Amino acid sequence: MKDYPENALGFTGTGLKRVLLSVARLTAWLLISVLCTTVNAVAGDVYKWTDQDGNVHYGAQPESSNAQTLNIKVTPSTPSNNEKDEAESGTAAGTDESDGTPSTDSQSASQADIDAKNAEISKKNCEVIKKRLAAIQRGGRLYEMDDNGERQYWDDKTRTSKLDQAQSDVKKWCD
Repeated sequence: MKDYPENALGFTGTGLKRVLLSVARLTAWLLISVLCTTVNAVAGDVYKWTDQDGNVHYGAQPESSNAQTLNIKVTPSTPSNNEKDEAESGTAAGTDESDGTPSTDSQSASQADIDAKNAEISKKNCEVIKKRLAAIQRGGRLYEMDDNGERQYWDDKTRTSKLDQAQSDVKKWCD
């Protein structure tokens, strides 16, 4: 059975997994509904009409009885001349002209970004595992959910093993 550290909200094990699955499902449904709405909006008719003063207007709803429905074809955009030249020559902005590798400035900047993100991840992991360790040290009736969704309470041997693992993880992520 996989052991999950406690997260910042206090969820552990499969409880966290259930919450994350619910959020993922909700996000998927929202994304699908937005995409469907967007497709309908893009697929709507466009009308062209001329007003009394001779001005030509375009819109999604006809404002005049003499409005014409326009047949608009959507085609993918083509790259600009600069993009074509870069694709043909194999170079792009921020690359070394000789071999196409990123320039030194962008390499050091991206390495600094990577290091900063890694430090942030390590800090979060440290916080999570410290909370997990504190929960184990507090004691009480600790358990994990099995595959059937039933609680499997820890015995002394399991608690000691989990405590040792949490202490090891604290050394790994917090030192």
